[in-house]
Amino acid sequence: AEAEGILAATLRLETSGAYRIALRDGAGTLRNASRDYAIEVLDDLPPIVRVLRPGRDTRASPVEEVFTEVRAEDDYRITRLELRSAVNGGEETVARLAGAGAGASAQSGHTLFLEEWDLVPGDLVSYYAVASDGTGRETASDLFFVAIRPFDRTYRQMESAPGGGGGGGGDGLDGTLSLRQRQVVLATFRVLRDEEIDRKEAAEQVTTIGLAQGRLREQVATLVHRLRNRGIARSAEFGEIVGHLDRGLVEMTAAEELLVAGKPAEALPPEQKALTHLQRADAVFREVQVGFGQGGGGGGGGAPPPEAEDLAHLFELEMDRLRNQYETVEQQRRSSADREVDEVMERLAELARRQEQENERRRRGLSAPGGGAGSARQRIADETEEAARRLERLARERSLPDLSQVARRLRNAAQQMRSAGGEGLEQGLSAENELRSARRELDGERRGRLGRDLAEAAEEVRRLRSAQEGIRSSVAELAERRSEEAVAELHGRKQELAGRVESVERGLDAVGRAWSRDEPEAAEAARGAAEEIRRRKIKEKIQYSRGVATQRSPDYADRFEAMIGDDLAALAEEIERARGIADGSRRAGEDQVLERAESLVRGLEAMRDRLAEGGGAGAEADSPPPGEGSSSASGEGGAPDAGGDAGGRTGEGDLRQLERELRQRIEDAEALRRAMTGIGESGQRPEGGISPDRLDPVLAALRGLSAERLSRDPRGMELLESEVLDSLRQFEFELRRSRFGGEDTGVAALGGERVPEAYREMVEEYFRALSRNR
Repeated sequence: AEAEGILAATLRLETSGAYRIALRDGAGTLRNASRDYAIEVLDDLPPIVRVLRPGRDTRASPVEEVFTEVRAEDDYRITRLELRSAVNGGEETVARLAGAGAGASAQSGHTLFLEEWDLVPGDLVSYYAVASDGTGRETASDLFFVAIRPFDRTYRQMESAPGGGGGGGGDGLDGTLSLRQRQVVLATFRVLRDEEIDRKEAAEQVTTIGLAQGRLREQVATLVHRLRNRGIARSAEFGEIVGHLDRGLVEMTAAEELLVAGKPAEALPPEQKALTHLQRADAVFREVQVGFGQGGGGGGGGAPPPEAEDLAHLFELEMDRLRNQYETVEQQRRSSADREVDEVMERLAELARRQEQENERRRRGLSAPGGGAGSARQRIADETEEAARRLERLARERSLPDLSQVARRLRNAAQQMRSAGGEGLEQGLSAENELRSARRELDGERRGRLGRDLAEAAEEVRRLRSAQEGIRSSVAELAERRSEEAVAELHGRKQELAGRVESVERGLDAVGRAWSRDEPEAAEAARGAAEEIRRRKIKEKIQYSRGVATQRSPDYADRFEAMIGDDLAALAEEIERARGIADGSRRAGEDQVLERAESLVRGLEAMRDRLAEGGGAGAEADSPPPGEGSSSASGEGGAPDAGGDAGGRTGEGDLRQLERELRQRIEDAEALRRAMTGIGESGQRPEGGISPDRLDPVLAALRGLSAERLSRDPRGMELLESEVLDSLRQFEFELRRSRFGGEDTGVAALGGERVPEAYREMVEEYFRALSRNR
């Protein structure tokens, strides 16, 4: 070898280790020529994928368009992003949203055109997203449902009596039998999705799901038995309801047996079919309720038959009991998860403080007490890794992708701590920033609980008011056809109502105590709502009214029931006032505006990138096998028949997808402007004084675009980049600077992450030339 030279070597390590440079002299002696360099082999983290919108279960008519938006992130790169959908657990339709050129993150919108399926009220369209990384690892999002409702359901309900139909009985996604079955389906789906859990834990979870399925089957069987014993099932409408419940029982029995046998993959299809039958039973019952609500008063034939009222009351009682059981368990699980997140947040504050001390010692060149700087860094890194694992487990168990992102940030911090050598002050400072940023994100998640708790209280009071309306109707009917069984049933409903009011009171008091330090005004308003329950003696009035209904005149009983309804309405107003205080803070408004701006920029950039790749709307659909997945008249199938390609993904289908996404981006920009206007009107404009008028040219440019122009006219892409994206990036940057000031750690990117391959080769050749010619 020459006296001077540049050598290169590639090391492929499966475990952590170290390397050094050694040179052999002319005498054959091998001499060390460098110090040891540590190589930390990191675990490849799976992608994070989530459905940004709708991000929840929704309802739609059979011909609506449901816009979905998916985002995936990985520590290296995303190679594939898909949206998978199915009808009633049938064959899946796969829409490919992004390919190997997506980079470390990918975001895409996709519209489900429901008219392409032959759907009827009560059908369920399920969908979820799947992302793959460079190693082939796949991650799936949560499973979401679109429940198909009748075309005219909204309008018919608006004409019915105030308060709706008695406690929301039969609403499949609001807390009835179908809700419980949906939770069984979701739990099974998560067990199949999560590869991180070991076999023993997975087997325990499958056993638990099987027990839950068995309990639900018994409750449905009991309900069917009671309906038949009362003779209610003899009428056509209620006979249809019982028929759906019977078919659901068959599927639930099959699913339970498969779960007990430890076969969750085989149990999932019958679980979904059972959910479909329960959902259809709910749909029929809603139609019956709406018809009764319209038919009252004036002339013969308007009043509902007695068996209809019996069924309504029976459903209401059964569903309220089931919902309360489910919500009690959910609240306990959520409280446990909330406490654990709080513990991790406090732990991160301690770790950030220790890392700050370590950085200061390194800056001054001091040694760490008790065993050296390396061991101190290792301990902090190990504890940070442990916090990341706890958050990853919570994210998996509670389906909180935001916690997965925080966990990834913590893993990055641990990596930087371990890679920081004796002079690695820069990595140490970066690790400290990551710890503090992770804690801020967790604190933001924690503060979101206040709005969540108040929203749940408001929803429960809405259901209480609806249940009270149903009780008031029953009290009026009691005077005409009083029976011992009807009186006992009415007393049971009132007892249930009083207990639920007491539960709301305890929850509001708990919110007031928990947030008295961080959000004193909202906490005081929550305590005021609880005090309203005590001041108006709502629980006591409900208990006392049991005797009023049977011992006093019908007019007096009706006035007393109306007074209870007014008390619940006043309680609802107090809770809404507390929600307004919690949601109306300046920082909450500015955070929402910034989040909207970031999402709009990401969505438009993703749309531009897909167009630049020549993918049109960027969604390639994979057809199901021939002869499978055909849609039946009842919607019991998989993929829509769209003329040769699944989902109609021809060139015309691409334009349709693109047009729908463009329309959604315009709506997002309009919503951003409205949010900015709202901040200004409330005297809470960001410190930078950014005017919402800045968005008017962007909106004008967006409205001037069309799918045709973007996909076939190069000037359309130029307009999107220069007049829309550049302006929005600058707008987002100014929002971020006004919101965070000097503490902002983010950077507003001014371009995509993709590098042309020719440019990459030129850069590599440049550095090779440097190595050859010193």
